[in-house]
Amino acid sequence: PDVLIISFFSTEEHGLLLQDRFPLPSTYQALLGIEVPHYYFSKKPEEAEKEAQVASGSVQLSRMVAKRPMRDFIGLEECDKTTREAMLNFSFYLTIGDMDEAFKSIKLIKSEAVWENMARMCVKTQRLDVAKVCLGNMDHARGAKALREAEQEPEVEARVAMLAIQLGMLEDAEQLYKNCKRYDLLNKFYQASDQWQKAMELAETHDRVHLRTTYYNYAKHLEATAECNLALS
Repeated sequence: PDVLIISFFSTEEHGLLLQDRFPLPSTYQALLGIEVPHYYFSKKPEEAEKEAQVASGSVQLSRMVAKRPMRDFIGLEECDKTTREAMLNFSFYLTIGDMDEAFKSIKLIKSEAVWENMARMCVKTQRLDVAKVCLGNMDHARGAKALREAEQEPEVEARVAMLAIQLGMLEDAEQLYKNCKRYDLLNKFYQASDQWQKAMELAETHDRVHLRTTYYNYAKHLEATAECNLALS
């Protein structure tokens, strides 16, 4: 069975609060510890040996240990202490639903990378109200427009999936559409991301109302690709 890595905020007032969870990557053996903004893992011996052979040297301690950024710090691994504390506070207040304190904790942060990270957090926490503020601070007009248009969808997951797409979190978007069984939107997603095999399989099994449209769009795609190849040759 898969091993899950789970991190919590530990508080007197609220007890243990889930911060993040993810499966242990297959190349790692065990979690060694955590020091914000990284998790530290021991590598499987065979992985370390492979790297040592590539480096033509002995297996050093540094090659036995791997680090992975925490979810809220992807792209911010080298951030300063002030930003690190602000991100942790934001994540904590977001978890307990205290939006006033959450925004207060990051109001002085001007970095676009920080705002993008917070927008990515909103995919995990499904806080679209916060995501709108983040996209605004990122000057992400296209994302903000897409999010407004997605508000007509009745399922929260479908709206969050659109946010995930705008942030390039395609695996999250795919899973969200599956979770809320919006196979029509999942089909469109597959087509837009050039995953035609998945689109046709989905249309055959779960979205038959759009089966003909899917095959028609695929034919148009092949036609356009053929014309492009002809032009290039």
